[in-house]
Amino acid sequence: MTTSAQHGLSDLVNWGDFDPFSDDLLGWCAAQGIPVTLMQEEGGRQLWKAPSGALIALQEGRLWNVTLALHA
Repeated sequence: MTTSAQHGLSDLVNWGDFDPFSDDLLGWCAAQGIPVTLMQEEGGRQLWKAPSGALIALQEGRLWNVTLALHA
């Protein structure tokens, strides 16, 4: 999710007007009707799971990573 010399935001994902650098992903999911379940919480870190299997990692309330499973 973060940009670096090796990595950038994926153009394979339709972000649907979500700004990963400033918007609240959990709030966006709620507004879209996407239920997310808290899987783990520890030391300021949270791991959430969406019905699609996507995993959302937050660090101190900020988006850290999103992991998607792509199937052919």
